[in-house]
Amino acid sequence: GGAIANAPMAVGSQINMSITNSWFMNNTSEEDGGAIWNYARTSSVINMTVTGGQFMGNAARHGGAVNNWAQGATSTIVFSGVEFFNNAVTSTGGAVRNLSELTNGNGTVTIENCSFTENEVNSHGGALVNSSVSNGVSVMNVRRCTMTNNTAASNGGAIYANSSTRNATNPVTASTTNVENCVFFANSSMGLGGAIFNEGLTGAPSTLNVTNCTFASNTASGGSGLSNSATSPATAPVNITNCVFWNNTFTSPTSALFNNVGTGATINVRNSSLQHATFASNETGTGAFNNLGGFIAGDPNFVNLALGDLQLEFYSACVDAGAVVALTVDIDGNARPQGAGFDMGAYEVAPIARPMAREPELVVDMFDASVFPNPTTGAFTLTLDREITGFVQVFDVQGRLVSTEQINGSNQTQLDLSAESSGIYLLRIVAGNEVLTKQVAVQRP
Repeated sequence: GGAIANAPMAVGSQINMSITNSWFMNNTSEEDGGAIWNYARTSSVINMTVTGGQFMGNAARHGGAVNNWAQGATSTIVFSGVEFFNNAVTSTGGAVRNLSELTNGNGTVTIENCSFTENEVNSHGGALVNSSVSNGVSVMNVRRCTMTNNTAASNGGAIYANSSTRNATNPVTASTTNVENCVFFANSSMGLGGAIFNEGLTGAPSTLNVTNCTFASNTASGGSGLSNSATSPATAPVNITNCVFWNNTFTSPTSALFNNVGTGATINVRNSSLQHATFASNETGTGAFNNLGGFIAGDPNFVNLALGDLQLEFYSACVDAGAVVALTVDIDGNARPQGAGFDMGAYEVAPIARPMAREPELVVDMFDASVFPNPTTGAFTLTLDREITGFVQVFDVQGRLVSTEQINGSNQTQLDLSAESSGIYLLRIVAGNEVLTKQVAVQRP
């Protein structure tokens, strides 16, 4: 504990601590917890809340900013609105590590509305580690957080979750990691799991639940988005619902978006957007992959991927395509759902951004247009009843943006859908505050 050490040692002893709007900068521990070390043992209790503030430039062996260790006791931390920046460790948990061990060892860490940026580790878990051993039960809840540019020299660019040593002597060892409404952007691992690595070892289950999260531009040797592993007879169930995976890259030619290894390793995917055309092309390994339906392939249409703005455009196929889940808000605190259903990913598209919900004064037909020929085999002309300066967007029936053409002081523009399949396309013509929609049918012999 470079700054604070909490260690109730006697049976039944308890420490309650609240930290508000405080900065922990450049603290160092040769062991665990660069800034804060919680160590509860022999049936003692630690309750801690950390609200606001920042942990920056702290360093340790485990838990660059905070190490929470429940050894046969209970230690609970709640983080809210905290920034973790540029913390580092030589072993596990670049920012925070949660470890539970021995009978009645219960460590719970809840992290809400926090950011983890440029934390790094020489082993596992660039930002977070949730771990249980020898009858310990660990729980980590990560809600409405951003994980950006965190790095791991081994596994889990942002998060590493594992559980180990469950047998007749240690029958309850388990870890559960719940991740909701979070963004994983540009995290990297030199090993497996560009964003998350989940692992069950020697009989102990490690359960990972990921709901309404966005994974973009993460990198790893294998499992660029997520890696999952189970060593028999352990289980490692991963449940992915309403998530978006796009532009994640892997360096191993035999790997893919998901790396899933071991007979007890299972990845269940429901109502999610995956980059490649088929579910099978996103996975590699010997574990079980289950497509539970609602799968979408193709570009999710982020507002600006290059700048890390992973909100969805209103015409994204991910809008209203999610399953019903027990979430009431998105990463920004906006209500879920809006429109006809839950959106995929961390962001819910606001009603004002949806075509049918725009303010009436913004959707007025003050000019007219015609399409010829219609139907067309591909090429056609859009003719307006006056010259305008603006643009025309072409969408398919699934809301995918096909093309955009500028209109510069003209009443006519040429468009070509020869590369697209037959079907109905929507033309959205915009000139200042004036918006007009037309349809064109593509029919080929």
